[in-house]
Amino acid sequence: MRNHILFLLCFIIFSCEKDDIHCPPAECDQELIINGDLYDNAPNSSLTIESVELKENCMTINFYSSGCSGSTWEYKLIAEDYTIPGDIPQRFIRLSLKNEELCEAIIRKEVSFDISEALGQSHIIRLSLENNGTHYIYQPGN
Repeated sequence: MRNHILFLLCFIIFSCEKDDIHCPPAECDQELIINGDLYDNAPNSSLTIESVELKENCMTINFYSSGCSGSTWEYKLIAEDYTIPGDIPQRFIRLSLKNEELCEAIIRKEVSFDISEALGQSHIIRLSLENNGTHYIYQPGN
């Protein structure tokens, strides 16, 4: 009987497979767009960034602009298609806003972007946000 239990226990232990650990995709509103032409030519309506937060693979941006409701706004986070080499590579990004609303109310928005593609081949990158002139270090897992 003891041998049967030992055999069964060994069978159970050695028949288990270790699955790869998969991280669930980030729950961001949109994805970062990497496109040099779009970076240079996308709409650039006036906006003010109040805060930026990096959490996991998401960059959450709180911003405001004048408008009626903000319901017609089109916004995208766009990155240059190159990085500047260095100890920590650098990539320029900007929040593009197309705002054709003619009201003068101040409308605030919070939007998050999956920035994981910004890394390219690196494990860490400095993201330079053109809209507010601030740099953010993005390193997954930190």
